[in-house]
Amino acid sequence: MLEPIQRLRPKLLSTDDPVFLLRWLRHPTRVGAVTPSGRALSQAMVRPVDWAKPGHVIELGAGMGAFTRVLMEQAPNIERLLVVERDPVFFARLQRRVPSAPLAMGDAADLPELLARHGISEVGSIVSGLPILSMPRDIQRRIITGALNAGPDPVFIQFTYGFRSPVPLSKLAEWGVKAERCGFVAMNVPPAWIWCYRKA
Repeated sequence: MLEPIQRLRPKLLSTDDPVFLLRWLRHPTRVGAVTPSGRALSQAMVRPVDWAKPGHVIELGAGMGAFTRVLMEQAPNIERLLVVERDPVFFARLQRRVPSAPLAMGDAADLPELLARHGISEVGSIVSGLPILSMPRDIQRRIITGALNAGPDPVFIQFTYGFRSPVPLSKLAEWGVKAERCGFVAMNVPPAWIWCYRKA
């Protein structure tokens, strides 16, 4: 009699969690969570992407590929994607799990050079799984402004586990960036807010 009830319980842990936890313990400022993002957060992160807008869609900090899989499901053409990850363990797993994804190993702070190396001249959207809250201010600036300067009007989509923007609004304004909350995902562990950054 218990089996049907057990099947209704949400699965809070996945086979990816031990790997994620070990990478977080080794590099806590590089890995933004101790568990991979859930399906609800992945779908919410991809929702602001406007596929009708010209330019590439860039994923930064792909991790175990939670956002990557949704992007590949929704992309009208996967050649419009570039998936960036700098952690060698995560990158190797991405190569095995999503072998057809256009992958690039590199640092998001060096995005202009990465784009040039891959022949990308225009970006329409950036989906960020980066732990941007824990980064030094100068690195935050390099990542966000570098991404937003890669197209005429791109959107930089970032999630955070706090109510406030992971980068202070006053600092974003100094960089010529405007911000708005563009989503909330209660069905995630922990719940997450989504922010959209654009050129002011």
